[in-house]
Amino acid sequence: ASNPDKWIADTVAEPNPYSRRQKLQGVVDTLAEAKGATWEACVHRARLAFDADYTASIKQLLHNFPADHVNKEGTKFWSGPKRCPQVPTFDVNDPLHKSFI
Repeated sequence: ASNPDKWIADTVAEPNPYSRRQKLQGVVDTLAEAKGATWEACVHRARLAFDADYTASIKQLLHNFPADHVNKEGTKFWSGPKRCPQVPTFDVNDPLHKSFI
């Protein structure tokens, strides 16, 4: 977080106890993994985060709402401002993917 004090205040103010615990558990997990971490371990963790944040979440979204999904009104779900997402494949040569790692 670029502003740790704000992150702490926002986390403490989080009304959902599950969300609050998830945020704090993320810190605990990161600190535990950082102990004795190597460059390779950090890159591996970043790759797992990329897959969790982008690949898996988009696959789940497309599982729930496939590209041809029609809502109860009979209109395509992916229409208007909602564009059907593409599942990204990690590419080490993609500057955006590299910057994530």
